[in-house]
Amino acid sequence: MDSLSNILGRKDLTPPQEISKLKAYIFENYGKEADIKLGPKGFTIIVSSSALASTLRLNLPEIKRQLSIKDQLMIRIR
Repeated sequence: MDSLSNILGRKDLTPPQEISKLKAYIFENYGKEADIKLGPKGFTIIVSSSALASTLRLNLPEIKRQLSIKDQLMIRIR
């Protein structure tokens, strides 16, 4: 039976590419930093202002198309 350290040593803990793509897209297009969390249903974009959250919500279909993201995108305000 494997020990916990062996199991965790084989696990790939690198974040998905979508996280870095989303962060870069938001910074390039809106000039704001965003946190991205991976959840069971998809990605949650966490931003600091309601104005940015509203703008992103309106542009979610375009963002998903441009970045080729198939998972669900949710937006939350800090």
